[in-house]
Amino acid sequence: MPAMIRELPDENATLALGAALAAILRPGDIVALDGPLGAGKTTLVRAVARSLGVDARLVSSPTFVFVNQYPIPAASPNSSLAAGQLVHIDAYRLTSREDLDSLGWDRLFDSETGTIAGRAAAMLEWPSKIAGAMADEALALVEIEPTGEYSRRVRLVLPHEWSTRGLDALTGWGAS
Repeated sequence: MPAMIRELPDENATLALGAALAAILRPGDIVALDGPLGAGKTTLVRAVARSLGVDARLVSSPTFVFVNQYPIPAASPNSSLAAGQLVHIDAYRLTSREDLDSLGWDRLFDSETGTIAGRAAAMLEWPSKIAGAMADEALALVEIEPTGEYSRRVRLVLPHEWSTRGLDALTGWGAS
């Protein structure tokens, strides 16, 4: 799919993007979040979690623990992830793919498909730190570039296989 580039003028626009992503996530999906420190990657994860019915106050950057797992309520607006998990991975402090073994990577990801295992979707910060650990063609990519104190430019690239989903939710976030 072609890239979508939008301007997010404030945090409300980031919340709208999070809601749009939450509406189209399916089990096995991985969303790679790229951008500098302070770009708003964790804010976007918090927005996705909130839209899935997770208490947003529980969402924090997993920089020092590497992986946080948030149970998605059975009453989630996204029925395909209801009673599943949102897995939030921060690879910032990892130095190589070998670091993944100690994190229980094999329990989180399906080794054959390279996708998140079980009834879960993953949000991955700093994907370049563990390049090749997942199937790149299956990754959705969100690149976030700060353009002001609260504003961001976001480039969203979805995998081709997502094109069969109802992507109407993606029309209402940010300005073209």
